[in-house]
Amino acid sequence: MNILLCTSVESLLSRWLDALAVQHSVFQIKDLDGLDSLSEDVRPDLLLLHDRMLSADTVAAFKRRLPACKIFILADRPDDKRGVAFLRLGVVGYGNSYMTAERLVAAVEVVASGSVWMNQNIMQRLIVALGEGRDDTSSLEEEPDSDLATLSRRELQIARLVAKGRSNQEIAGELDIAERTVKAHLSSIFIKVGVRGRLHLALLVNRSSV
Repeated sequence: MNILLCTSVESLLSRWLDALAVQHSVFQIKDLDGLDSLSEDVRPDLLLLHDRMLSADTVAAFKRRLPACKIFILADRPDDKRGVAFLRLGVVGYGNSYMTAERLVAAVEVVASGSVWMNQNIMQRLIVALGEGRDDTSSLEEEPDSDLATLSRRELQIARLVAKGRSNQEIAGELDIAERTVKAHLSSIFIKVGVRGRLHLALLVNRSSV
């Protein structure tokens, strides 16, 4: 995969490069002015951007200019509200600029597989917004082709609670079961309906209105 890194902070550029260059073809720029010409030559699959350089308008412009390229934004101090705003624009990842190398590699693998990377707080906010009909997440991920009828009664209960934005701990308390049981049910649910995570599942449940 071709990854284009963009930050003016030398230490971050080195940090990201060291983490990702082992498995991917990695290119780098230090300002947004060089993005147009380099992106034409490199044809990046993933654009890793430093949040301090960005505005919502800039991200929207990148999405129009590079429609086939996934955008992952890293922030020195991630803000949940800002993260949700970026995800609504079609960004596939939002995280901490200084996450460990192992976590960064894992995050890139997640978005490369077609899913979305975000922390739990942002995930819950986005799912709640989706359930209340205030959010259009069609640009985030492909709509899953799945069948909720394959779920057991308990699994369907859990799927509905996920779609309401409940955490595993909250689901366990509401259903009076152990949190590890919730996790086991979720693993089964993801396999049965062919989704990659909580956001996919929430999309499916809310669109199906089960």
